[in-house]
Amino acid sequence: MKTKFKKAMYLMSALMLAFFVTVVAPMQTVKAAALNDEAVCSTISGDGTKLVRIHYSGDTTGVTEVDTALNNLKKLIVGVVRVFGAIAALIGIIIAVLGFTSHNREQQWAGVIVAIAGFIVIFAPEIVNAISGKTLL
Repeated sequence: MKTKFKKAMYLMSALMLAFFVTVVAPMQTVKAAALNDEAVCSTISGDGTKLVRIHYSGDTTGVTEVDTALNNLKKLIVGVVRVFGAIAALIGIIIAVLGFTSHNREQQWAGVIVAIAGFIVIFAPEIVNAISGKTLL
């Protein structure tokens, strides 16, 4: 039973890492871009006198097809992570119930911990939105 629990914990760690790479890392770049609302690019034109001013909002790339594809990819990754969280929560509940039927305290706590971790993964986007104060997803 201990090896199954370790495998479940490795799976949960990998899912959390994947979630934070897809949600928290872009959040940091958006915050950095929001501080510098407009960037000035000193591009010299043919006569050598013009400066081009580039406005960058940080939320979009400016191309609607690319923005749509990136949003769909983000929703897909979050959906997959939520499915794995639901599976982990279900497995945790099953382990806890089996622990209660066999009166095994270690198995009971292992099941409860895996179920709680699964529920945290399921509601991770809402948790990140509540912490950051923005709607990221």
